[in-house]
Formats: sequence, C-alpha cells, structure tokens
Amino acid sequence: FLGSQYKIPKEYICMTSGAEEAVRIVLSNSPLSGLNFTPTWGLAPIFNDLYAKIHTQISVDILDDSFDYNVQRLEKLIHAHQLVYLASPNAFTGNIIDRSIIKQFLKQFSNTTFVIDETYYQFNNYNTVIDLVPKYKNLIVVRSYSKAHGLAADRFGFYATSNKSFIDLRPANPCSQSTVAKVIDSYNNVHKSVSLIKKGKKVMEEELSKSAKVFRTKGNFVVCEFKQDLYDKMIKIADFHTFDIDGCKFIKFTALPKNLAEEFIKDLDA
Repeated sequence: FLGSQYKIPKEYICMTSGAEEAVRIVLSNSPLSGLNFTPTWGLAPIFNDLYAKIHTQISVDILDDSFDYNVQRLEKLIHAHQLVYLASPNAFTGNIIDRSIIKQFLKQFSNTTFVIDETYYQFNNYNTVIDLVPKYKNLIVVRSYSKAHGLAADRFGFYATSNKSFIDLRPANPCSQSTVAKVIDSYNNVHKSVSLIKKGKKVMEEELSKSAKVFRTKGNFVVCEFKQDLYDKMIKIADFHTFDIDGCKFIKFTALPKNLAEEFIKDLDA
C-alpha cells in the first residue's frame, strides 16, 4: 500500500514503531560523525550524541518573521560528516530546506547520508523528496503518522531508502494488523484534517499577533516571541513548549481546528 501511495518500490519502505524508532535506527547505524541543526526534534540530537563520535550542531537562523537554515554554513560542514539529519519542516521552528538544495547536496556529497525527517510535510503543502529515494542511495526519508494522520497512540512510522545497509536494519514486526488498517483508513481523512488545522492556526496567529510577534511556520503549531504575560495566561489553559535560539526565547504550541481555536482565544482573553 505505502509503495503504491508514494510510487516507490515497496522493498524501500521500512515500517517502524513510530518515527522515533525510525530516526533511532538510522542515526545509530555506526556513524563516525553526525550533523544537525538546533533546535530540532528533541531526540535527534540525543541519538547523535549517543551514537556519533563527532556531533556538530548549527543554530537555526532567526529572520524578521520566520526562521531559516543557514545553507552556506551547512555546506561547508557536510564534507566532514557521514550523516546529516534535517527536519523539513523543522519540529520547533517550522522552516524547511528547499528540494533543489537537497538534490544538490545528494549529488555533491555522495558519501554522506542525508536523513530528511518529513513528519510535518503535509503542512508544507505536501512537498516531499520521497520520490528521490530510488535515485539516491544516500537519501533516507522519515515519516510519522502522529500529526496529520492523528495516530500518535498507534506508534506507526516508516523510513524509506534504497540503501541496502539501512534496509537490512528494519524491524521484523513493527506494528499490528489493526494498526495497518488504521493507517490505510487515515488517508481518507488526512487532507480534511490538515485543512481544518490550517484554518484554526490562522485564527490563532491573527489573534496572538495583536500582543506578540508571531513567526511563520510550516507545521501544525504556532510560534511566537516569549512574553511573560502570555506565558502566565497559557500555563493555565494549554500545553506548550518554550525554546531558545541565540538568547532569544520563543513559545510554541499546537494549532487547533477552527472551532477549538476560537475557544482557545476566548480562554486566553478571559
């Protein structure tokens, strides 16, 4: 099913117990050196610390109303690393790395493995590089079903690669038949789910922008500058994260469908 869904050979798809296991498997394949941006999905740098003898991190750049990867700095460092982990979109800052740049790096650095985590790709208008997997053996694409598909509790994910050394690492039985059925069924509703969340996200961003600087992201979450009064209000009504980049502090929280987003705004103003 997944092979036909993404138009790649089914033997290239390695199902895992969530995207977390997928990232752990590929990052633990004895790399001598690992490279990632920071902040990023929480366990990626931890896995690089555990398994890579050399671990390099690059700070995400803060732009006027968004975030960005410093591609020039990344390019200078790639040659010295066996494995590069890039979340596109980033799990904290919601920025991406362009497909054209990924293709350039895959050609330019054929001895480096690029792990592209596309957990939030549905919120980036479904832009993906998974179709490049058959062509480039140094590409691994990670997917999760916990966000747009709403199957976090079912712990399903996969990584796709044409590199046999990583294919051979796939788990024998990562999920139950009932989970597989849910995964297949989730494709019937994923576009509607993403659309509802995007509409709610817009409502939340417009309201928050009245009192705090909001940053553009390509994820199912909202990011704004840290303000103590906002923090004090939110801690009573919602789960959220805070993170720092070069001394600047930000608040990140999950976007909601429009009807729930409107309730959230009312609670925030109460």
